[in-house]
Parts: sequence; C-alpha cells; structure tokens
Amino acid sequence: MNLSTFSLTKTLWPYQQEALETAVEFLRQYYADLTLSTDERKQRLWRTYLANGIDPKAYDERFPEQQRLSSTQRQIGQLYRAYGLLDAENCLPFWRICNRAGFWMATGSGKTLIIVKLVEQLAKLMSDQTIPQNDILLLSHREELLNQIRAHVAEYNQALPEYQIVLEDLKQFPEIKRFQPSLPSRAVTVFIANADHLTLEQKQKELDFRNYENGGRWYIILDEAHRGDSKDSLRKAIFNIMSRNGFLFNFSATFTDPKDQLTTIYNLNLSEFVRQGYGKHIAILPDDTSAYSAGDYTNERKQEIVLQALLLLTYLKRIRAELPVSLPYHSPLLVVFVNSVQAANSDLELFFRELERVGRGQVPPTCLEQAKRMLVQHLQSLSTPFSGEKHVAPPRVTWLTTFQLQDILQHVYHAESPGLTEVIISAQDQREMALKLKTGERPYALIRIGETKNWLQKQLRGVEILESVQEQTFFASLNQEDSPINILLGSRMFYEGWDSSRPNIALYVNIGKQQEARKFVLQSIGRGVRISPAPGVRGRLEKHPHLQAQVADSHWVEPLETLFICAASRPAMHHILATLDAVQQPVSSFNQRVKRVLSPPKLPQNLSPFAITPEDLHRLQRYVAHVDPRILWAAHGYQPCEIRLLHKVLNRARDYFQLHNAQPVPSIRQLLSKLHLYLVTYGHLLDDGN
Repeated sequence: MNLSTFSLTKTLWPYQQEALETAVEFLRQYYADLTLSTDERKQRLWRTYLANGIDPKAYDERFPEQQRLSSTQRQIGQLYRAYGLLDAENCLPFWRICNRAGFWMATGSGKTLIIVKLVEQLAKLMSDQTIPQNDILLLSHREELLNQIRAHVAEYNQALPEYQIVLEDLKQFPEIKRFQPSLPSRAVTVFIANADHLTLEQKQKELDFRNYENGGRWYIILDEAHRGDSKDSLRKAIFNIMSRNGFLFNFSATFTDPKDQLTTIYNLNLSEFVRQGYGKHIAILPDDTSAYSAGDYTNERKQEIVLQALLLLTYLKRIRAELPVSLPYHSPLLVVFVNSVQAANSDLELFFRELERVGRGQVPPTCLEQAKRMLVQHLQSLSTPFSGEKHVAPPRVTWLTTFQLQDILQHVYHAESPGLTEVIISAQDQREMALKLKTGERPYALIRIGETKNWLQKQLRGVEILESVQEQTFFASLNQEDSPINILLGSRMFYEGWDSSRPNIALYVNIGKQQEARKFVLQSIGRGVRISPAPGVRGRLEKHPHLQAQVADSHWVEPLETLFICAASRPAMHHILATLDAVQQPVSSFNQRVKRVLSPPKLPQNLSPFAITPEDLHRLQRYVAHVDPRILWAAHGYQPCEIRLLHKVLNRARDYFQLHNAQPVPSIRQLLSKLHLYLVTYGHLLDDGN
C-alpha cells in the first residue's frame, strides 16, 4: 500500500499513514470471511467488544411504544423498525450498528487528506475483492468543508494516481445507477452530499434518504461526525440505516457520544495531538474574562484584560523577531471569540470599543502598569494541560515590564502614534471588515461575522468606512506571510472550517462559560494548535533535531509553540480539558485491546513463509480475484477448504509471503501449483478459523 503519497506537492504525515493502516487492517478483519452474512459479521465484531469487558446493554437504545417519546424519538424508532433494526422488545441492540469505525483526530491534523486516501484504499480493497463492492458516500455538514474535499480530490487526481476519484452529486445517484456510465478501469465513483440535506422529504435542497438508501450498502465517510442535537440524532439514524449492510467511518475532533468513543479505532484527539508534539502546548492563564459579563465598556477592568492580551501579543512578536531566518514560524495572532454580536452593547461591540480606545491612546498609565504586573505574574504560573510537566516561565518575560503604549501601537496596530479607527469593508465578502488606524499604514484587525451591514449601521455610527480594492479577502490571505492582520474577532461562525498555524492567543468573551460548551471549546482551541517551525515541517521543534540545532536554547521558541488561553470561565475550561484527557485514556487502552484481538496472527515459528517476487504476487492476486472458484477446483486441483486458505493468504500477503530472494515463475499455473503444495503442507497452521 502506498499510503504516503497524496499529490504532486503533498505527502501524508506518519500519524496520517498510521490512521489509514489501522482502517485498512480493521476492514480486512471485519470482512475476513466474505461468506458470512452481515448480521453474523456484526455479531463477530460485537463479541470482540464484549470480550473486552463492555456491558452488552450499555449501548442499546430503546423505543418503547407504551411510553411517551418526543416526536423525533418516535420518528427514529419508526425508521429503525421499518428497516428491521429493532428487536421484538423495540430495542436497537448496538451490535446491529457496530459496523463502524471512528477517527478521533484533532482539528488541524489533516482529516481531509485521510478521507481522500481512505477512498483510494476502499477502491483498492474492492478491486482485490477483499471487501464487498459497495458504493461510497462522502458527507459533511458545511458547504465550505465539502468544497475543501472537492479541492483535495482534484489535487489528488492531478498526480495521476492508481485510482482516479470521480465525484458525483448524490442527487444523481438513481440515474447513474440506472445507466451505469462506463468509467476507466482504474476510476472509482464517489457520491458527495451535505449531511444536513438528508431528511425525510424531497425538496429543492433536501433529499429524502429513502430515495438513496441503496439497500444499506454504502461505505459512508462522515466528516464532522460529532454533531448531535435532536435533528442531527435523526440524521445519525439515517446514516446508520444507509450503512447497515456496509460500513460507517466517523471523523471528528470532538467525539462526545459514548458510541463514537467506544468505536474509535484511531485516537489523535486534542490531548494526544499535543502530547505527541504535533501541536502547540496549551497554557491557561490564571485570569479570565468574567469582567465582561456586565457593566459599562469603560470599566477599567475590561481595558486591563484587553491590554494584557495586546501586551502578550507584542511580546510574542518580539520573540519571533529574535529567531533565525531559517525558523520563520508564523506571525502570532490573537483570536477573540465573542458570544453576542448584533445586540446592543454586544460583546463584540464592547471589545471593539476597547481596541479603539487603546488605538486612540486613551490608556491611563496606572492601568497599563497594572496590566504588565498581572501578565508577568500569570506567565510565571501557567496551567498547562496535556504537557506532562509544568511550563517554566517564558524567556525574557521581564521584557514586558519595559513595554509602553508605543510598543503596542508599533507591533500590533502598525502605527507610530495614536489615531482614530477606520473600517475597511470587503467587496468580495460581506462577512468581514478590517480595522485600521488613520495613523497606520495597514489594517491590524479583522472582524468576521455573519453579516456586517447591520452591525456597521447599528454599532459603528460615526466611524469612517472605506472599501477594500484588493482582489483577495483579508480572511483568505490570513496565512500569507505579508498578512497585516494581528487580531481576529468573531463569534461561533469561524470556530471550525479553517486552519492556520498563526493563533497564539485565544480569548473567550462570555462564550464557553459552561461545561456544556465542550464541543465549541475543543473545536475553537483546535483552530490554534497547529505548529510549523519551517515550511513543510509539522510539529514542535523537539520533533526535528536538524532544526533544533539552529537554536542555542530551545526554551526560546516555547512561547511561539504555545497557545495561551484566556477563558470566559477558568473552572469550566479546566473541567472541559480535564474531561477530554480523562476520556482519552480508557478509549486508547480499550481500542488497543480490540485491535490486538482483531489483528492477524503472528506467523508461527515452524511455518516457513512462501517466497515469491512482488510481480508474481501481484499477478497471482489479480488472477485469483477474478477467476471463478470452480476453475481453481477443476483446472488447478484446489479443494474448497484450500480455496478459502488461498484467498486468506493472498489477502494478508505480508503475513505469509517473503518478497525477497525469490526466482520469477513463468506461468500462473506453476505459481498455483507451488502455492497449492504450500497450503497442503502448512494448512493446519494457516487455518486458525478466522
């Protein structure tokens, strides 16, 4: 399997390849015996879970007809009943929907590349007749994410891979299946749709899933699988039904459903991503933004919070300027998540007013000095989840005591002196507007919300408004080296669907205050944990000794390799992250046990491997995959039990074949004759019943 190559310019990181290897091996074991019925196959997998201590009733769902249920629950129960998934007691036994595998992967870990390569591996496994010939369906909940998948597929296809991926809108499924358009032998059709559009009605955008149900024979790849309010629970039932005779792959950075956690086969969630050195350290500042909960925006405490964030950003800019040019890292960015946007005295407006006041130079010296003192104390007593040891104080932290308003204006506002704020609106995107000081040359902040026109009219009367003439939006160019944006402000709309290595500070205002905000908090933190010390290099400097040698003290880069969090509620933030870390340990250990049970047996010591050249092995696999078993019996002398063993060893070639020191064999007949002798000789060792 070629799991490393993706496109002409991209290769997969080791952890992405490991995720794919795990998926392929899991499929091989789940479909090890293609003579089993779907229910027999599911029960075999479920017995593996039960053997590892799982309560057989803990994951069942009940839909009792006598009890009062919500309308959604009644709908779900009726659907499951209609498709034969409920038992006589109106219970959905989890074994009937355990044909699934979860990939719990941190935001920014490159799930989309894995998804596209997974399609390739499904095509290969179907071609080799290792798994059944089912249709493939890609689902995601946002058009931006679907477009991202389309772009990655196009990039993948440009490299002329072994299998070309042809994307088709799910709406075209009935017509395509009816006429079966001819495709090149090495092409695979993949249907794609917005998961939110799968419903119980057929409308312009919505799709009645029953028209596309396909006998439940789908390989479904579901991105952002963590979604789960009442409507999405109905959709989860739809996904279970559509994949009931196929397989469901769930990808998410924030699994909260116990079923998804149970069936996770690859875990690189936020805590593991950081722990393994692929992401930034996470440091929670001792202070929080609870002062923003109420009161006048001129409150000195509010300004102190904003000043601390601006001082920390200035400090990070200074640290980056001291690094050698061979380690460009990123331009540090402050990301501000606010709860309210359009309301009077909204969180967004209050924060904007504070930025405006600082830009005008309206900062009492006592407030600035207090902000510096508090920030130095905070940086000397950081809380760092997932790192395994307490963070030491960042280098040159005493720099902060010397910073003046002029330093903030220069490094953050792109200005040498205070000035009034003006707004630059984008002609290409009505969701964004940039902030700039009249005394500055470039904009310093970007506000990105659902709709800016009303906000400008209601909250920013009297502020001068200009129109951008640049072709690319500020948000689209955020990752470019020359991006002037140092502060990004927004609400829930941009906590997912974009990736950047730039965020170093995440500040939450009245959002993420409750433990129930777990999904939002984990997704938004995930926006900021990516780290790249140099182009094409992923992970903290400690993972790259050849780069580490260029810095006399690796402690120097730690601030740039840290995401500093100022929470809306520090206790809630701690609880959310601690819960993630607590869940991650049993999930990892449990799935390691499951994989050990499902993994292929080690070659017995008294079993000699069969020597064959890679070319002969490929010829043999292709021949056996396409020939009628009766020909193997009549022309080559294979008994039925030996044909089963033949398929087994060819499907798990790396366990039974030695691909070195072998002489080519001129004909298939001779190859099958030699292999037949091998199976007859070692059949008692090969046949382990799997």
